[in-house]
Amino acid sequence: MISYQSLEVYSIMNKQTIKTTARNFLYRFRQIGYDRFYRIVIRKNDIQNKKAIGEEEWIEKWSLFGLKVKPTQYRVFSHYIGYNINIVPEDICHDFIETILNPMRFRGYYADKNVFDKLFPTGYLPRTLLRKINGTYYDRDYQPKELDEMQLFQELDNSETNRIVIKPSVGGMSGQGVRVFYRESGTINKWLEKNTKETLSLKYIEHHYGSNIIIQDAVQQSDYTSQFNPSSVNTLRLGVYRSVIDNNCHIMGAIMRIGGKGSVVDNAHAGGCFIGIHPDGSFCHEVCNQYGQKQSIFNDIDFTKNYYYPNWKEVVKFAESVGKYILHHRLLALDIVIDKEDKPHLIEFNVEGFSSWLFQYTVSTAFGKYTNEILEYCKNKQDELEEIVHL
Repeated sequence: MISYQSLEVYSIMNKQTIKTTARNFLYRFRQIGYDRFYRIVIRKNDIQNKKAIGEEEWIEKWSLFGLKVKPTQYRVFSHYIGYNINIVPEDICHDFIETILNPMRFRGYYADKNVFDKLFPTGYLPRTLLRKINGTYYDRDYQPKELDEMQLFQELDNSETNRIVIKPSVGGMSGQGVRVFYRESGTINKWLEKNTKETLSLKYIEHHYGSNIIIQDAVQQSDYTSQFNPSSVNTLRLGVYRSVIDNNCHIMGAIMRIGGKGSVVDNAHAGGCFIGIHPDGSFCHEVCNQYGQKQSIFNDIDFTKNYYYPNWKEVVKFAESVGKYILHHRLLALDIVIDKEDKPHLIEFNVEGFSSWLFQYTVSTAFGKYTNEILEYCKNKQDELEEIVHL
């Protein structure tokens, strides 16, 4: 006769088997997509798609989760940063490493931009003017507001700013939904969208945005970063890791995004480019697009000249401090801008979609000297991978 305890153990084991099977299936499905994309990169850049030096060692190192990695990404990124078995496969990073270092059960809260003001001290973020959370409008201090057309412009007038940014607070990737409005000189309650010249109104907001949005004062970026493209806020993307050993935050890689001429957003998926930044703050000498295609001149700027990011040591110190406020997650992708006084501000942080490829097209591997530490920890925490599939 089968006991209740035996049935319970069997049920748990069966559930775990289902989760593991489902997780592995999803990984293989996504792996096909990554492999297809990087084959496009190979074609666009005339990279030889054949066995590379160190490839077998790389495959062995990164197949530690019981699923064999494909060599395509190693062949791509070794073309840019040399043969290095610490090159991070994007699919392994997304499905396994991120899932362990950034537990999925906490991501929803941290992914809401309207939560940011509750996490960080004053001055870390651009000034919030209005927010909408689950369909209800709130002021900057999270006090609910019954908003009508007159009150909307009263709030904007009281802010004493001439440029605002409206964006989704939940979802919205690669700059989607980000719109910049400026106050038309000499008029009352007339704000125009920077590119389309559409007029701002409550009806416009309700039509273009859903139940979760944030309206902020637009940061006036540094004159130095503005020279690369004045129409977009050219943000830094910094890879930050809070160590499982010493619990300190460390910068693992840095790039600066640059928008295309006339573009409000700087994202590579929206026609922009990015450039690698060395640990000392010096720029690489070529910009790169999402397909790994490089050029030394972009927006009429000659990047063969020597450029250094302003106030670099303070920026690094600021980025490391940001990680200390995000206690549930260890692998962060920060978007930072410096203002007119070269003071850093956090635009947003990402706990999903680390985008290791940004760093590995430019300077070095995505995890650098912390690669083995991260892998060892994740290997020992594989049981937590069950969170990738909720049953």
